[in-house]
Amino acid sequence: MKKIILFVCVFQLALCYAAPPKWMLDAEKQFPSENFIAAVGEGLSESAAKKAALAELSAFFEQSIATKINAWKEFAEGSSNNCENANVMQTVLAESRSELSCVRYAKSYFDKRRNRWSACAYIVKKDAWNVLAQKIDVAMSECAEAGKLARLEPRALQKIILLNKAKKYYDGFLGLYKNALVIYPARCEAFTAFAKKFARDFSLLSALKNKAAITIFVVGDKWNKIRGKILDLLSQNGIAVASFGGIYELRANVDWDQSRFDGERGVIYSSVPQIEISINGKDGTAVSFAGKCEKFSAYNFETLERLSLHGLETLLDERFILESFN
Repeated sequence: MKKIILFVCVFQLALCYAAPPKWMLDAEKQFPSENFIAAVGEGLSESAAKKAALAELSAFFEQSIATKINAWKEFAEGSSNNCENANVMQTVLAESRSELSCVRYAKSYFDKRRNRWSACAYIVKKDAWNVLAQKIDVAMSECAEAGKLARLEPRALQKIILLNKAKKYYDGFLGLYKNALVIYPARCEAFTAFAKKFARDFSLLSALKNKAAITIFVVGDKWNKIRGKILDLLSQNGIAVASFGGIYELRANVDWDQSRFDGERGVIYSSVPQIEISINGKDGTAVSFAGKCEKFSAYNFETLERLSLHGLETLLDERFILESFN
């Protein structure tokens, strides 16, 4: 009986001080850098340790990109063409954000003596590359198609809208490209060429914006809210707005169409808000838009005004850019 009790005690003691996993003793041997990217984190809980490991993994990717940028800079010295390429890539990679995919975790380890958890986050390069390559191909295709439409568009305002759509696809591509560049840099030549080409194309966007700045005038804007909404929508879509002296003039007329009805249950206020917008340049009207809201009713005039304003803002959100620039 004593032997059994002694065996149980020894077994429990062994569990309390179990040997750490192989990845803690020799991470490179367990996850060779040729096939894996791995990072270790610690925390007071298993969840905290995994978060720390993931943060270390993300930091490795960002540091690898920073190192690559510095290498491009050094390589570019003495050559104006290479210097231009290095500057382009520095801007491209500095402005993009990457999100890690295909992250896995090894079995966590709890050290009772230190009362801390350790976790290892790792990426299998081959698996991650297969996922990234497919996503990058899709993003490149979407960006290229949108860029083609923008290049064929002769009108400045429409061209800006299309270029900004292409830019959104491009930003998605860049986040994926950064990760691919860390995983298998030798396989990224086509992606790098694509990144450089479109970076130069988008550098023309700022110059184009200056040639299509718009000055906004709104009639019937009770609280100056409609002008603010129009300004926000134009700015979000890459169109510059000038306080005065713009190349184009946007003129909007707002009709609140309000009425009052005295009924048996009291006063009822109603409104059918509508708006007409035109954008005019030296060559005439470049854009025209008209929209009408449904009828709003309320027993309180202030409530009616809020409903009407919200209705017009929603109408502009949903239709103005979509119908005016496509």
